[in-house]
Amino acid sequence: MDEENKPKTAEDLITYFEEVIKESSVPEYANDEIAKLDQFVHDGGDLKSYFKIDNDVDWDNIEIEDNEDNQKLVLKEFLKEKNFK
Repeated sequence: MDEENKPKTAEDLITYFEEVIKESSVPEYANDEIAKLDQFVHDGGDLKSYFKIDNDVDWDNIEIEDNEDNQKLVLKEFLKEKNFK
């Protein structure tokens, strides 16, 4: 800051600090999706609903032998059907 732009009054100093804080407070995101996620949460959105992906599972042809992820999925759905959380 050069001599000419230095705040001369307390009000000028407060204004200067407000501008610096405002400029420094703008978040930088890795990509647009993260910015959208931040805005979603800021607007009161729930992360669980943002990331929820509904997949239709073919229960007749699901491979559970030697597949731990599918075993967990089947157990989770079974417990949900029985009203467990």
